[in-house]
Amino acid sequence: METLAALVLAAATVLGLWYLALLGWFFAYSSKRLGQRVARTAGLWLPLLLALACGLLLYSRAHGHPGQQESSAAFQSALHSTVALWLRLSTGLSTVYLAWQISRRR
Repeated sequence: METLAALVLAAATVLGLWYLALLGWFFAYSSKRLGQRVARTAGLWLPLLLALACGLLLYSRAHGHPGQQESSAAFQSALHSTVALWLRLSTGLSTVYLAWQISRRR
């Protein structure tokens, strides 16, 4: 199950598809052989920590220069690029973490 999760997350990293990312995180979270701590880290904590970091990046981008208002279109573009960055970074980091844990177990 954990190898399948790593492969699905790798595909989500390359393709940038959110539903593959959710499926891979579900597989990682529901894996029994990895242990509860590793499964939670790969499927829950890594994506949440990166979402927080990307949220701070977006906030600093929107409020970085006092007195300047960003247009709605510019904010939508920044939001889209930040979400895409988060998706690829979090799936890639989860993939690397799972591969590392799988190789340690063998």
